[in-house]
Amino acid sequence: MTSSQQQALLGLALHAAYADGTAYPAEQEAFRKVAERFQHQGVESPSSDPGERARRVKELAAELRGPITGLPAYEAAVAVCEADKPLSPDEKAFLSELRSDLGLDETYAREVEHQTDTWTAATAVPQLPGGVALPRVGAVAVTRSASIPDADLDRMILQNAILAGALELLPSSLATMAIVPLQMRLVYRIGNAFGYELDRGHIKDLLATVGVGLTSQVIEGFLEKVARGVLGKVAGELGRALGGQAASSGLSFVTTYALGQLARQYYAGGREFSALELRSIYESLVGQARTLQETHLPQIEAQAGKLHLSHLPALLGGK
Repeated sequence: MTSSQQQALLGLALHAAYADGTAYPAEQEAFRKVAERFQHQGVESPSSDPGERARRVKELAAELRGPITGLPAYEAAVAVCEADKPLSPDEKAFLSELRSDLGLDETYAREVEHQTDTWTAATAVPQLPGGVALPRVGAVAVTRSASIPDADLDRMILQNAILAGALELLPSSLATMAIVPLQMRLVYRIGNAFGYELDRGHIKDLLATVGVGLTSQVIEGFLEKVARGVLGKVAGELGRALGGQAASSGLSFVTTYALGQLARQYYAGGREFSALELRSIYESLVGQARTLQETHLPQIEAQAGKLHLSHLPALLGGK
C-alpha cells in the first residue's frame, strides 16, 4: 500500500464507527481520542454531516478499490461495526454500499459475515429483558464466594489474556474483532461464578465505567496492525509515527487480564464498588498486567503461531 492508501484505510475504519450513530457517551469520548490521534497522522475525522460522510466514504473506497487493498478495508469496517453489538440496519446498508464501492463480490462478503456470526455465537452473552443495572453507589458490600476455585479463576483469566494477545498478532482485521466478545464472555463467566445473572448491557456499562471502549478498542487494534505492516507495507512518516506508539504495546493482553481480575474483585465484593473505586482498581491492575505481558510474551507468540481463524469458535467458546 502507498501512504495515501494507508490513510484511506484508517479513514474508512473511522467512518465505520459512525455508521449508525448510537455509540455510548463513554464510547464516543474514547473514540474521539482515537480520532484525534489519527488526525495527527493526516487522517481526517468524520464530519458530523451524514451526507458529507457518505461522499467521503466513496472517495476513500475509490482509493482502495480492488481485491488487494479492498479486502482488508472491508474486513476492518465489519470489525468496527460489529464491535459493540450485532449489525444494525444502518450498518448493514453502510457495509453493502462499501462492498460495491470497493469492487468486492458477494461471495467474499458472505464468508466474512459467516465468520463473524460464528464467533459471536461462540461468545454469546444474553441480553435480559430490561437489562441488569449497575448497583447504586454506597451500598453495603457483601462478600461472595465463587463456584470456581481461585486457582482455576486465575488460570481462566490468564488463558484468555494470552489468547487476546495472540489474536492481536494475527494479520487479519477480523481476528481483532474477536477480542471484544472474548473479553465480554470472560466477564460474563466470572460474574456467573459468583452467582450473578449478567447481560450484555451490564458488561458494557462496567467496561465503560473504567474507560474501556468497545469500538475504539477494535480501532486501536486495527491501528496496531497497520503500524506493524501486516495489512500492507508501512512506509514513510505515517508508519513511523504509528509504529512508535502502538506496535509493541500488547494492549489486548493487558486490557483482558485487567478486566478479568477487576471482574473477580467486583463480583466477589457484591458489585458495590463506586465508579471511582472501579477506575482506581482497574488502573492498578493494568500496571500489573503490563509486567505479566512481558513475562508471557513467548506464550502469546507461540499461540499466535498456531492460531488459524477456523480455530476461533472453539477457542472463544471454550476458555
